[in-house]
Amino acid sequence: MTHNLQRIGWLVMALLFAAGCAPPSRANAPSAGEDSTAVQKVILVQPAGEEEELKLKPVDPLTLEDLPGYKPLRAGAHFDRAVSPDGEKLALVAWPTSDFEEGVLRIIDLKEWKERTADFTLDGPVKGFVFASDGKTLYWLAPAEQDSPGLPEEFGLYRFGLNDRKPARIARFPRFFEPREMVILSGGNLAVYGATKDEGNKGGRAYTIDPMSGNIRSQVSLEEIKDETVLQGQGILPSSNRTHRRSPGTCGKRCFISSAVNRSG
Repeated sequence: MTHNLQRIGWLVMALLFAAGCAPPSRANAPSAGEDSTAVQKVILVQPAGEEEELKLKPVDPLTLEDLPGYKPLRAGAHFDRAVSPDGEKLALVAWPTSDFEEGVLRIIDLKEWKERTADFTLDGPVKGFVFASDGKTLYWLAPAEQDSPGLPEEFGLYRFGLNDRKPARIARFPRFFEPREMVILSGGNLAVYGATKDEGNKGGRAYTIDPMSGNIRSQVSLEEIKDETVLQGQGILPSSNRTHRRSPGTCGKRCFISSAVNRSG
């Protein structure tokens, strides 16, 4: 019991996908003669026994015991991830150290338990890491290159095709805008929510972007949402005991942003 509780403590990501998928490959997974699809699988993240190193491996969802024959995959010291809509692919950006430098993009086939590594690196954390609805394209938000030293950081929208395997920046946001979240709308457009850091013009802002052209189709100022201290969807305002939580959601071709305030005490 204690052993399982310790392992649950390291469970920072659980990806359930149904039994009955294709048998895993012979390289990293059980041989074809084994009944490897008899149970559902959970992907468990644990320390790899090395400094700042994590590993991924499939386990039984009920017992959290290792599934036999699967080779653990390395996940670096930090990672961000996205799951394809069909649940068959896991995209992982893994940084080898806590400095978030030289992150490597890996595409993991969850059915075959094989991975492919992109031939470029990412410096700094990424945001809004998502798959397109067809599962063939990845999008993320990251700082863009600086045109002039000392100017505020600008963010860009990046695209990576799993077939052509070429990353490209397709859009650049206005200076002082810091994106926080990104979701895919049902029509294929991207909805990006963030905060404007320009002095005297602070507050939330939302954009919809055409992922093919990179053109900003619309933008909405949300001045009533003062988001100066909120990161990754939640935060504590220093001047009060109020907790703000906000996270974009989608319904059809619309993106909804809620700004709820919970009072304690």
